[in-house]
Amino acid sequence: IGGDRMNMNRLRGIMAEKQCTQRTLAKGIGVSESTLTNKMNGKYSFTIGEAIKICDFLHIDDPGTKATIFLSKPSQKWDNEEAQA
Repeated sequence: IGGDRMNMNRLRGIMAEKQCTQRTLAKGIGVSESTLTNKMNGKYSFTIGEAIKICDFLHIDDPGTKATIFLSKPSQKWDNEEAQA
C-alpha cells in the first residue's frame, strides 16, 4: 500500500516517541529487520496486513494518523474493515 508516498518520517517519529527500534518493530510484526528497513526506505511497499500489524503494535488508533503514514493519497481514508477485505 502507499508506495513511495508513504510518510515514513511520521512512522519513525512515532517509533521514537514510543522508544521502539526497527528491530523491536520487525520482531513484533513478524518480519526480518532487513525487510522492515527496506520497506521503511521505500524499496518495497508494506502489505495491508503489515500496516495493520504496525498500527496495532505501536497502538496507533487514530484513522487520520494511519492514513497519513500508509495511504498514498491524502483524500484516502483508513477503514480497518475495508482494509481487511
